[in-house]
Amino acid sequence: MTSLLISLIAAMVITTQAQPALGVYDYAQTFTAVKNMSYEQIWDWWDTCDYPNWLLPQLQTIEKRARTPIVCVEPWPISSITPNATTLLSDIVYGKYDNVIRTIAADIKKFGSPVVVRWGHEMEATARYPWACKQPSA
Repeated sequence: MTSLLISLIAAMVITTQAQPALGVYDYAQTFTAVKNMSYEQIWDWWDTCDYPNWLLPQLQTIEKRARTPIVCVEPWPISSITPNATTLLSDIVYGKYDNVIRTIAADIKKFGSPVVVRWGHEMEATARYPWACKQPSA
């Protein structure tokens, strides 16, 4: 009886362990019907803030697929704000991009459900992105 009870408990533990949450960046819309994805990533370049309600419909589409959106914000310099990419980060700190940030935040607030915001990916890739400043220390 004891070995049967141990086997039942072991089976319960195995079946109740959390599975890893999977996500996808699906530019080509290949995985729209896949049901086991928990997250879906989209990219938001700052210049899309010139288009009203650009982000909100995308968030809603991801939610209809029963996924949590990951919004990867790429803070590319907007030439009318930052003519020289080397000043991008200081321009952000000094508030020159506050309206852009407010636009993104407003769409996320209107969405009303959890969103993962991923800002300035690959910050260590100094030769690739203007928001990447230096290699991380070892």
